[in-house]
Amino acid sequence: VVMNVFFVLTFPVTAVVTYLVVRRLAVGPEVAVVIAVLYTLTPYHFMRGEVHLFLAASYVVPIGAYLALSVLDGPARIGLATAALAARHGIRVAVGAWLDTDRERNRLEVERAIELAREHDNVVRLIIGNEVVLRGDLPMDEITAHLDRVRAAARQPVSTAEPWHVWIEHPQLAEHVDYIAVHMLPYWEGVEVESAVGYVTDKMRRLEEAFPGKPIVIGEVGWPSDGRTRDSAVASTSNQALFLRRFLSH
Repeated sequence: VVMNVFFVLTFPVTAVVTYLVVRRLAVGPEVAVVIAVLYTLTPYHFMRGEVHLFLAASYVVPIGAYLALSVLDGPARIGLATAALAARHGIRVAVGAWLDTDRERNRLEVERAIELAREHDNVVRLIIGNEVVLRGDLPMDEITAHLDRVRAAARQPVSTAEPWHVWIEHPQLAEHVDYIAVHMLPYWEGVEVESAVGYVTDKMRRLEEAFPGKPIVIGEVGWPSDGRTRDSAVASTSNQALFLRRFLSH
């Protein structure tokens, strides 16, 4: 009798565990139900119960698969842990989602960013994509669709990060964000260090004029301590220190 009860219980347990694991992988609830039912009712499940009862405990398979994926998918799990750790120490977090040509990965990145934003009050803003337009990884309509999705799902302000000239060249992008996340990298544009801070100030002014009333956040700015010379821009520790002192005191 005990063995029969165990065998019968493996069906609902397998279904529930499979559903929860699949949902944890950011699969929609309807699809997760279908997957759970199909997996639970596979012929293998029935045959194992007749031949080797304990092999009918199919629920261990989705659990094992999830653990394996968690190890392989380190950055996403680290992101969840980092936000929780920061929350315990009162540190505010800006959550980023990486977007590139891998559309399935993009979907998962966006879902995890939304998950973090919903679960942690210390998440203060989201950045969906980093220089995606600059690299040409995705068409504009796909980028804006991701932004609209996150803005509808999260309470925090949402943007995507691009160099200043991308925002100027693609003003429609600003219609899908709550703030402008901009990269100011004068070294990469060949600007000499003596003029670099003024260059940043000038581009900030251009953005303010192009997008009045839209908050602007500098996502990246700096100067390298080493590297090749780009036109008039020379990478060195002394130039790095000079730029940072002037920028921070500006």
